Formats: sequence, C-alpha cells, structure tokens
Amino acid sequence: MKTKSELLLYRLSWTFDVIMSPTWRNLNDSFESWAYRNGCLRQIQSLEAHEFVESMPQVGEGGNRVYRLTELGMLTALGGRDPDVEWSRKWDEQWRMVIFDVPETARHKREVLRMALRKLHFGCLQRSVWISPHPVAGVEHEMKRLKVDAASLVLIDGKTCAGETATDLVDAAWDFRRINRSWERLEEHLATFPSQPGVPFEEELARWSAEELTLWKTCAHCDPLLPKVLHPGGYQGPRTWKLRRKVLAALGKRLVAARRT
Repeated sequence: MKTKSELLLYRLSWTFDVIMSPTWRNLNDSFESWAYRNGCLRQIQSLEAHEFVESMPQVGEGGNRVYRLTELGMLTALGGRDPDVEWSRKWDEQWRMVIFDVPETARHKREVLRMALRKLHFGCLQRSVWISPHPVAGVEHEMKRLKVDAASLVLIDGKTCAGETATDLVDAAWDFRRINRSWERLEEHLATFPSQPGVPFEEELARWSAEELTLWKTCAHCDPLLPKVLHPGGYQGPRTWKLRRKVLAALGKRLVAARRT
C-alpha cells in the first residue's frame, strides 16, 4: 500500500465513536465532498476496491453514500496487529520451540529463517533456539520454501520440566527493556499534540500523525504482544495502548469537526 493511502486509512480509523468499532455514521457528513476537496477521493475509491472501505447509499439524503472501514481495513489501519486481540488470547501453557543447526554452507538459509522467526514474533533463547507461546504455521512454510531438512531443523511443542517458569523464558527470549522504550517513545509523542500554537490544524496533524504511525509500527514490530498471563512486570504496552486509543479518538472528533467547516 502506498504511504499516502496508508496514512489516509490510518486517519479514517480515528473517526469512529469507539476507535475499534467501525460504524456507518461517522464517515458521513458529506464525506465524498470532503474527500474531493482534500484530493483523497481517488484514494478512497482505491481503498474500497481493495475492500479496506465499504460504502452504501444513504436513504433519503439526496443520493449521498455513507462509508465505514471493513474489518480488514481496521486491522490494516492498526498495522496488521490488534493488541487487544493478541493480549486476550488464551495460552495453553505449551511452548512452540524451533531448534536448528543449518550448516555454514547454507548460511543464507539460516539468516532467512531467523528473519522469518523474528517476523513471526518468536523469541530468541539462543541464536539457534527460538520460542513462541502460539502455534505458528508460518515456520513450516519457511521450512518447505528453504528446503531445510528435519536433521537441520526441528519444531517441538512442549512444557518446561526442570523448574523453569514462564517468566524465566519470557525474560530470556524477549528484550522487554527495548520493547518498553518503544512504547515510552510512543507515549511521549501522544502527549505532544497540539504542540505548535498558530500552526494550521491540518498541517500539524499531517506531521504529527505520520510520526505517530511510525512509532506505533515500531512497537508492533518489536513487541510479541504476548497473552496477558505472560506479561512481565513493568510492561508498558497496555497503558500506552489505552492512551493511544483515547488520544486518537479525540483527534477523530476534531477531524470530523474540521470537515464540517
């Protein structure tokens, strides 16, 4: 998705009464006229063609249409990951472990596999031992794609049996100091709007929202979003996420008001 369309989809997600609950009402108020005035109509049409946005005729309003984000659109606006869903997952107390010993002659395969495990939010116990609390089919896909044989790579489902706790494994596999720093930088940014008196709302909003989206993507990339039962002490994610929803919902109301003027 192009950057301008991504930012537009992200900003549309603010305009709901409850940011996580798409509704037909809030994208109305001559939305097509607003999109046309701001050069966004073609992007809206593209988003609708890709099923990120859907529309329907509004009865008795002169042929106007009302819009909302689809579930796909909302998830995409969230960067592909919904923390509320991830944190509320139930954990079966089983760990999925990937152990590999890809030979030096196949170094490229080894690095590609590590990149795939990071993308799937596995935690690294050692360079060749990775864990996740969730079943992840993507690892099997990578094995087939890279043609890594069972002698070089093994997938195991199991529980700890030598007194290790879930907290021990979480602390060892994921760098929550780095993860918390990402959330803290996002929280600091959330407190900065509006930060420049006299700057036009739309101008400052464009700058602020682009940076906010980048900071959120950093959080989504580095944070495994583990089930709540596995959260370590001092974890910043839920607090900052709650604040983010509140701030963006308030900005959404301002954005709707600005469209009407």
